[in-house]
Amino acid sequence: NLYLNIPDDLDVEGKDYTLYVQVYDAQTLEEKTYTVYIEPERHDLVVKDILLSPRTVYPGDYFAMNVRLENQGEKDEDDILVTISVTDLDISHSTYVDALPSGEQESTGTVYVPIPVDARAGTYDVDVLVTYNNGYTEITESTTFHIEGNALGYDTNTLVSIEKIKGLVVGEEQGITVQVSNLGDTRKTFTVNVAAMGRSSTEKLTLAPQSTSAITFSIVSEDAGNENILVIVSSDEGLVTQEIFDVAVEEAQSPYPLVVSVILAVLVVLGIVFYLRSFHT
Repeated sequence: NLYLNIPDDLDVEGKDYTLYVQVYDAQTLEEKTYTVYIEPERHDLVVKDILLSPRTVYPGDYFAMNVRLENQGEKDEDDILVTISVTDLDISHSTYVDALPSGEQESTGTVYVPIPVDARAGTYDVDVLVTYNNGYTEITESTTFHIEGNALGYDTNTLVSIEKIKGLVVGEEQGITVQVSNLGDTRKTFTVNVAAMGRSSTEKLTLAPQSTSAITFSIVSEDAGNENILVIVSSDEGLVTQEIFDVAVEEAQSPYPLVVSVILAVLVVLGIVFYLRSFHT
């Protein structure tokens, strides 16, 4: 038996292909042709690319990932769940792609993956699981990253409070406030890092014993969808906290419907006034 390997990105819509079969030796040649009709699968997503940066990290650090998907199936897909896991470190984070029409590509928002402070040096696998078609279909891909450096400790004499963002609108600036309280008996300098929407900001904060202060970071999103925000706070004594949470970014609403509504309301009022004046005269 002979088997044909059909490329994943073959354009099969409305096309027939001719299959040539040749049997020959040094003296003779026999050839047959067959018409082959190839249908696309109804549900067929593929992982086109996995972007991971940086590839080398340290304990207590993080890396960022984007997964680009292509819909090669006949059906439009929605509510696509993308789960990123590092099994050896007991790490798992998920995000969604809201919609992916047939024949198009779409990338996830940036997913931040914090590295535990007690992680050992070595090369680790990152698994990407894509679940779609109402949970009936799954595909998997993987890549690797490297941890180097020695494991760190924890700073347990610090309290961190984060004012989380409940929602974002494309193009609008919002602030995320990180409050740090030094519960120890010595003066400490803290490093506060906020990674969001593919960007990272770092600030230093020096606190006297038994004192509190806060830093506000500005966040602006350029695209609608599901995004991760990662907050890491550390001191010279070790890691204080790694906190990651999801936020939905909505499209900015057009002002035109409101303007039209106001104009219509004014016209109605003017019409009523005109009618009353005509009635009294």
